[in-house]
Amino acid sequence: MESVKLRLIICFLFAWICGCKQREAPYVVMERRFNLFKPELKKMVSLLNEPKNRNYSYESPLTNTEAFDATISKKLKSIGITAVSRQFARVPKDSPQIYIFITNWVVGDSVSIVYDPPDSLYTQKGSYRKDANGNEVWGLGDRWQISKIIKYLR
Repeated sequence: MESVKLRLIICFLFAWICGCKQREAPYVVMERRFNLFKPELKKMVSLLNEPKNRNYSYESPLTNTEAFDATISKKLKSIGITAVSRQFARVPKDSPQIYIFITNWVVGDSVSIVYDPPDSLYTQKGSYRKDANGNEVWGLGDRWQISKIIKYLR
C-alpha cells in the first residue's frame, strides 16, 4: 500500500512539474522572428520608399499584400507579412514614412512591426509601454518597434 501511495505522489509531482513549464513569452518569439527577418524588413522599407512604389493606393488603413505587384507581394508573404500600412510622418509627401507591417508570427494576437523614422523614444531598444487596454509596444532599436494590439482605441 505504501509503494502505491509513493508512486501516486511521484506521478503527481512529475505531472505538476511538467505542467508548470512555461511557454516562451510572445515578445520573445516576436523579437526572435524580427531579428531573423530584419534584413528583409529593411529591404522592404527601401523598396516601398522607391518613387515607383510610393504611389500604391492605400485605400484603407491596411493594404493587403495582394495589392502590391507580384515581386513585393511574394517577398512580404515569405517573411510572414499579411498587410502593410503607410503613414506620412509630416505633411510633405517626400517626408519620412512610417510603415506598419502586420504579421502572422503569433497565433491569436494582432502583432505588427513598425518602422518609425521620426520616433527616437519608443523605438529605443529596451523601451516598453502598455496602455490601459492591454496594448503593448516594445522598442527594438534602429527605429523599429513591435506592437501587440489587444484592443483598438476608438
